[in-house]
Amino acid sequence: MKTLQLLMKPNITALAYAMFMATNAAGIWGGVFPFLPFDMQSNALLFWFFLAQATTFFATFFFVSGLSYFAPSITARPLVAGAGVPYFLGWALIIGAMYFADLRMPLLVVGGACLGAGSAGFYLLWQRLFMAKETSRGVVDLMMGTVYSAVIYFALYLIPRAITVYLIPFAFMPLFALALVVCSREIDLSQPMFADEPRKNRRVYRNTLRVLYRSGLCVAALGFCTGCMRAAAIEQPEMGSYVNILSMVALLAAACSILAIWRSRDVKFNPLAIFRALVPAALTSLVLMPFLPAAYTQWLSAVFYSIYGIALLLMMIQTGQISRDLGVHPFFVYGLLGGVVYLMHDLGFVIGSAVELWGIYQPARILLALMMVYALAMVYFLCHTSLKTTIAKAFSDDSIELLALALTGRRESAEGKPAPMEAGSPSGNDALWDIDEPSSEASPDEVGQEALKDAPAALVEEDDRERVFTDRLSKQMDAVRRAYGLSARETEVAEAVARGKTVKRIAEELFVSENTVRTHTRRIYAKLGIHKKSELIDLAQSISR
Repeated sequence: MKTLQLLMKPNITALAYAMFMATNAAGIWGGVFPFLPFDMQSNALLFWFFLAQATTFFATFFFVSGLSYFAPSITARPLVAGAGVPYFLGWALIIGAMYFADLRMPLLVVGGACLGAGSAGFYLLWQRLFMAKETSRGVVDLMMGTVYSAVIYFALYLIPRAITVYLIPFAFMPLFALALVVCSREIDLSQPMFADEPRKNRRVYRNTLRVLYRSGLCVAALGFCTGCMRAAAIEQPEMGSYVNILSMVALLAAACSILAIWRSRDVKFNPLAIFRALVPAALTSLVLMPFLPAAYTQWLSAVFYSIYGIALLLMMIQTGQISRDLGVHPFFVYGLLGGVVYLMHDLGFVIGSAVELWGIYQPARILLALMMVYALAMVYFLCHTSLKTTIAKAFSDDSIELLALALTGRRESAEGKPAPMEAGSPSGNDALWDIDEPSSEASPDEVGQEALKDAPAALVEEDDRERVFTDRLSKQMDAVRRAYGLSARETEVAEAVARGKTVKRIAEELFVSENTVRTHTRRIYAKLGIHKKSELIDLAQSISR
């Protein structure tokens, strides 16, 4: 507990990230400019601004992800200027739009495009900084920055609007950009996730995509629904302000709750299980949308945006953990997953705007609700069911069995009567309704374990896996994990090392590079205060007594 209290003390990284988050909420969240005059927030202006901003936002994520794969040496540089220049220019153009009414549309569109590219660049740089730190330190800085950002954002409402508009680009932005430059100098670029050459470890990157695609689809579906809702927020700029406020409140509550629980126990999240739990409530709320007043739709958009903000926070943590565990460049993982999520958000925004603002379909809320229900239902199916397996099972299970007529006819003509049933088989109608059941010799748990044993580890959902102790050493290493706070990946590596497996074999079994295995081993030895394998075995034996 004392360790976590020390980690939670304010520091430059967390405070600078908080300034960035509060600035973003003032310019590109929720479909409004809360600190700019309402005469700049007509439906047409806001639509084209956010379309330009959202397009360059997801495009920047994809671009940097591809750059980290094909030219990793370029992404090893700080690149803060590459994000800071367009970000500052975007705000400058927005301020210019206040004074040049005739040029307001082109200024806002170009400003939105610059803000999107700069904001995406900063998000990627912050992610890299957080995940380059020791695991707990990086996640705590991310959480504390989220907490402080809500406080700073609410404080902006106490400052006159005319001052706030200039305060953001000329005070906040230089401060958090400078802090990012200073903190980035501490990044150890020798870590496997930065020193990795992706094209030499394609198998590792393919496995990363297999691990991530389901949780990515869940957040993408939520992004699509939030984009549709964002169109409703733009139609009512005043409502958009409440969307921003509720989003910040939700992030504040989520970050504080995680930190409070983390003080006394381990915190684990399964994105697929969370999505599975939320889908019934989400579908119900969307089905009710066409039948309730417009105010319900507006507040529902605020709730969706709040959940979406929390999902993005968890996505940052998950992608960072995968980068460390698999030794994959954080720009590749976060850039690719973020690009998909924000692309779906942009698509939902465009479709929702077309329906809401341009009157493509009336009543608009029916079509919007139908599209969002369809998106959530399809992703739920894809994430929790294998289409290929389902189709194969539909025509291979013998719950309903019809014997081939040609064979039956030949049998009856040869013998003059139906062929007798074999001894011990069901008779009469029971034969047609014979359902495979687990044999009495194997319990359901044993059957389930056998099924999991045959499945690739990367494709088995976490909530479907329980830690199984194969022998005494496996149980001893679990005791070491609990005593010294090893991560799940570190425990796997430690157990493999204790079994005498080579670095090459461990890398093959865990779908990581050999350099990543060596780094995990160094961290394990440092955490346990040991220097060689024999000491690891001795420690495991002593701690389990």
